[in-house]
Amino acid sequence: MLQQAWTVELPDADVATVLFSTGGAVYITTTESYGTGTKLDLADPSNPREWFFDADAMGSIHRIGADGRLDWSREGLSGLATVADEILLATDPDGNFAHLDHHGNRVGESPAQSNFRYMMWRGGEPLFLTDQERAFFLDPRSLQSRELGLLPQGVAPFSSWFVGGKFYWSEQNSIFRASPGGTAEEFAKISPALVEAAIERLAVRLDLWNRGPEARMGLAIATENARRPHWYIVDDQRRGRLFAYHNRDPYIVCSLTSEGAVEWCEVLGGGCCGYRPQYLGHDVYASSLACGGIVTWFDAEGQVLAQSEAGEDGTLASSLGGLAVTPDGKLVGIRGEGPILVWDRQGRLLGEKELHGFGMPGLTGMPDTEAAVVWSPVDDDRCRVARMEVG
Repeated sequence: MLQQAWTVELPDADVATVLFSTGGAVYITTTESYGTGTKLDLADPSNPREWFFDADAMGSIHRIGADGRLDWSREGLSGLATVADEILLATDPDGNFAHLDHHGNRVGESPAQSNFRYMMWRGGEPLFLTDQERAFFLDPRSLQSRELGLLPQGVAPFSSWFVGGKFYWSEQNSIFRASPGGTAEEFAKISPALVEAAIERLAVRLDLWNRGPEARMGLAIATENARRPHWYIVDDQRRGRLFAYHNRDPYIVCSLTSEGAVEWCEVLGGGCCGYRPQYLGHDVYASSLACGGIVTWFDAEGQVLAQSEAGEDGTLASSLGGLAVTPDGKLVGIRGEGPILVWDRQGRLLGEKELHGFGMPGLTGMPDTEAAVVWSPVDDDRCRVARMEVG
């Protein structure tokens, strides 16, 4: 079920992120901190990538061949996206953008217009950039940009989202959006009553009211936290919907129509740092909590279909270091310092494999392949990367 195809060590890096793969070769960007990340929806080719970048975490780009050999590295650049066949969009610490070919040579560039701090990209759409005062859209092919306007006061760029040419963010119970050159408008409101009803449904389903004072205290804390929500926004292009998810305790997911109506809200777990819902095919989604490590499979109506099991001692399992989706709907994750796990679309555990030489590893998927890349810092100067084949 799981085979380790190759392992390489990359210099001056703690975090590795797969940019894309082609013909067996893998393009990886590495950084010395956790400011750069990518999230992939590999089951839906029309919606391939979500990407977030913090300019304080500038690193290097590497190309690893199908045989595991390091073909080349380019220091002082971070990769953002693939814009054509093996043409890569990259940026440097000064905010300049460049196109690199498959040999790592610059074949086009655009000078900086601002000292961008955060960047987000969705496959098939422009890149969203912000320096925390202004926001821009960049066409990844022409490298031309246009200004969105002033950001609303207090908006955290890493918790906002750019969907369908519009910029979304949340303030307490309200979700707002703005178009290029347009004014901000309230898009949706998620009432506290909806959230509290979802918490109560969870309490009834798990019989938490009868599990003693500790469980009741946990419910009280979850209810209080949900009254001060911090919503993250991602889109579900397959259904023409958006997901709003509260990634703190409790982990809540709400489905919104394209007009902003709230279809449902459900609590999918108790804990913080929930990952975005990922589509696995056949109307099934999955998400997990970094704290707690429980994976939940649910349908388009928010009904829980399955959950991964707790640890052998009866407590929640340890943290999941990442999730990846294969084209046939398998879910791949790492629990704590290992093992690496594979589940099917129904939530059944298909296999697991212990990792050796990977302390506190992370995991990212490889687009359009039955594989994932596992990475882990070795020391202050090296990062170990391995390709895992998923059978």
